Amino acid sequence: MAVDFMKQELLNLYYRYRESYEELLSNIEPEISTVEYGKGGEVLHRGYYCPSPVIDIVIGNGNRGTLLKRPRKGYIYDYSFFKDASGRIIMVDKYASFSEKKVLYDREFLIYHDDEVIAPLYEFQRNNCIRIASISNCRYDKAGKIEAYRRMNARTYRTENGDLFTNEKTCEIYAETYSYDNYGMLEKSTLANQFLSFITEDSFRFHHDSDGFLTSYETEDTVYGTKVYDVPKSKRRRV
Repeated sequence: MAVDFMKQELLNLYYRYRESYEELLSNIEPEISTVEYGKGGEVLHRGYYCPSPVIDIVIGNGNRGTLLKRPRKGYIYDYSFFKDASGRIIMVDKYASFSEKKVLYDREFLIYHDDEVIAPLYEFQRNNCIRIASISNCRYDKAGKIEAYRRMNARTYRTENGDLFTNEKTCEIYAETYSYDNYGMLEKSTLANQFLSFITEDSFRFHHDSDGFLTSYETEDTVYGTKVYDVPKSKRRRV
């Protein structure tokens, strides 16, 4: 069955938060209780805390990076994860290197609604302009396991007359869905991408050991048939 990319719903969220940076910052900053720092993981959305439980396993060169147990004082790492008093991530800062200097590249806010997390992400541009770059939506079951993950990237800019314009035709949507067995362990997942008229979709089935750790997964291709891949020991986890 084809993946529902939820394009219109994502666009509605995108427009809702398109000009909400200052409001979100003023609401969320007072809730910050602790900060964690991450190194590496730049290729994944949100690095170490990427919402997908398996993307770094099934996609080549996917690396979440690491959390720093003893961060150096005053040093700028690749990520700063800001948490509230309950331990939930409420803001994420990502840094990038330009001319041997690390600068704040984007900032993401996590907004919690029951079993749903909405996260608008804003980019810091060289002209001191802050613009929304993407919106993500994650939905969880009653046990707290992720069921669906969607992320839409879209280009927004000011027109010559000063109006804010979002190019809906060229937005890109990444989607993941998950299903679990009777024991609550991940059974299947589908990863899909939509850009213009191009759509890719890959499905995976997962296998666990007696302790619930992922050990292998299989993927089925219409050309090459079913292939089974072992999960490296360093990436085996309970999902």
